[in-house]
Amino acid sequence: MTYPLFELKLLAALDHAQFEEAIWAFEIDGDISTLLLIDYALEQFHQKKVQADEVYRVPEQKINKIGKQNLGLEKNESYTFAELLQFLIFTQANDVKDALSNMLLGSVEQTQLILSKRAEDYQLALRAPNQLKNLFLLVKHIYNYPAELKKLFFIRTLSFKNKVYQPITPLLAHPVLTSVLYISHTFRQIYITYSEHNRSIGFFSFLDDIHRLEHLVPYYHYFQEGHVEAKK
Repeated sequence: MTYPLFELKLLAALDHAQFEEAIWAFEIDGDISTLLLIDYALEQFHQKKVQADEVYRVPEQKINKIGKQNLGLEKNESYTFAELLQFLIFTQANDVKDALSNMLLGSVEQTQLILSKRAEDYQLALRAPNQLKNLFLLVKHIYNYPAELKKLFFIRTLSFKNKVYQPITPLLAHPVLTSVLYISHTFRQIYITYSEHNRSIGFFSFLDDIHRLEHLVPYYHYFQEGHVEAKK
């Protein structure tokens, strides 16, 4: 079931395996293709099918998607696999997503095929709301890699073409948190947080700025409980 208005505060250990509580059936919409691509890229690297220093050259026919969030990759520029994955995790920019997809999968059709298959493996849908249980299993796979691998790709600061970029949320600067990903839900974000300190995953979204994410979320990572508050 879904709620038009809700606050989400869910925390669970990385090895959590019990999903009987109603919270896990809660559904949220939003594009999960970026998370699926991040998951696929990490898997390819871990299986040594791609190297960190492997280079991708932005093609001549690159099309700038007006109105979409882009980092600013330009045609004929070269980037390593490590750079593209770092950029994507930090910004979720569309031009970076396209570049990494092309590097790993070669075509739009192949990208759609592979990501659709991986979505099915997690019992997720690319164009429909998804249960938190299945989103958790996807994120669990992303965060279950060795700490050294996560340290390589989950960066806290980004400097690109002499410009320093701020993360989507100040949460990323908090020492308790290892990573912050997100899903765009209607007009706000569902933040997906991870702490290596106690190997916990969180899903958070608040209705207003009174609930300061950067103050509350790190503390929630010390507790193993979860709930949704639906606003009537």
